[in-house]
Amino acid sequence: TVIQIDEAALREGLPLRKSEQTFYLNWAVHSFRITNTGVQDTTQIHTHMCYSNFNDIIHSIIDMDADVITIENS
Repeated sequence: TVIQIDEAALREGLPLRKSEQTFYLNWAVHSFRITNTGVQDTTQIHTHMCYSNFNDIIHSIIDMDADVITIENS
């Protein structure tokens, strides 16, 4: 079984103020993980991200704990 959960502009929604970024990223990752709470271990969680510079948020992307990440380069 596969469930695709598109992330909603994780990088694009990142606040410009450094002081607000940690709260935002924690909130966004927590929200993403809530969407797949209770699925069976055999269910693959896929997510789709539009191309962006992910270097500064890569740890948050890993924390999302998706099994497959598709990056669109359009």
